[in-house]
Amino acid sequence: MILGFSHLAWTAAASWEEDAARLRDAGYSLAFRASGVPNPIEKRPLLSVYHSDHDLALYRHEGSGLAVERIDHRSVGSLTAPECGPYRFDWHEPELLRLHCRRIEEERSFWMRALGFRSGSDADELVMHRPVASWSARMRLVSDAAVKPSRLDDPGHGCVAFVVSSLERDLAAVIAAGAREATPVFTLSPNGQSLRIALFRTPGGAICEFLQPPATARSVS
Repeated sequence: MILGFSHLAWTAAASWEEDAARLRDAGYSLAFRASGVPNPIEKRPLLSVYHSDHDLALYRHEGSGLAVERIDHRSVGSLTAPECGPYRFDWHEPELLRLHCRRIEEERSFWMRALGFRSGSDADELVMHRPVASWSARMRLVSDAAVKPSRLDDPGHGCVAFVVSSLERDLAAVIAAGAREATPVFTLSPNGQSLRIALFRTPGGAICEFLQPPATARSVS
């Protein structure tokens, strides 16, 4: 079961200090920062350049904005390009995520059937309402014939993450609904908490992450 939205990943070209200041100005505060975290080899197909470790920090908004994970994949060369990829985020409107896609109907159907979003205020808005406010999300679909799939270490917002209760079962369900390029399940411990994770692409190529916290973990036969 998809419990709710977790965070939006962000790979930026500026220094940590510059990005921290930008986040503070947008109403964000640091939840944690971890350096030298082992980078699971299972992520390699979704990276331009694989490095054995990476740095990350999680920021939470003081209001209703989406949580943001700032990541340094050490792919310095790829950061010379402008932000790219299907996800777009406006720091002045932190509660809204935009998804650029070639085939809006295909993506709308997948996000509703497979990921639990519902129709919003108009045909191009999707919402996820959860009892826990930080697990809720609002997204706008934008038709864009030029958008291309990105990789996790490309500059910009590389993926969105969701909290799930049964990783293998939930991953199998989205694959059956049209997800592709799913990674094997791997473990990451960025803040003293062991998370079970898998990534996949939507039919249109956007990268999503499923993460299962220890509290919901179940033994896998």
